[in-house]
Amino acid sequence: MARPLRGALIGCGFVAQHHLAAWPHVPGAELGAVCDVRPERLAWATSLCANVRPYADAAMMLAAERPVALLCGEKGTLVYNKGYAEICGTRHPAVLGKDVLEAWPEAADFNGNVLATCLAGGKLTYKDTHLVLQRNGAPEDTWFDLDYSPFRDETGRVTGVLALVSETTAHHH
Repeated sequence: MARPLRGALIGCGFVAQHHLAAWPHVPGAELGAVCDVRPERLAWATSLCANVRPYADAAMMLAAERPVALLCGEKGTLVYNKGYAEICGTRHPAVLGKDVLEAWPEAADFNGNVLATCLAGGKLTYKDTHLVLQRNGAPEDTWFDLDYSPFRDETGRVTGVLALVSETTAHHH
């Protein structure tokens, strides 16, 4: 009988449990809050965002106080930190590793424009933007400040989208 796979997803890469001891201490990084250790995630983890430097890019994202997501590749495969996991509500952890259009179908037009714009090298900023999202099983009115920019590899090629997210819904209640 095979032993269960033990490890952690770091950014878009995979790090085995025995490698975690080498992870540099990053204040505020809570790997367990966003890591998915199911073996079926290994396939996408090893095939997407090979350009993400796990000890630099992922550490910075995981340590951020603000919700941060990386939309990897042309389909925007989601990798995110604890703050973004909280925004996902009950959709987390199921949306970790899913394409953004599949993960948020009710915002597919919005996210499709984000992908098209940023993968072409553009940037987008939205302030107090209204979206109706189904984060906890029912549609809810939400508002966000959103900043999107191209994520580039070491050669300068755009390989994804960096999303910085601040929820402003509380200001509307």
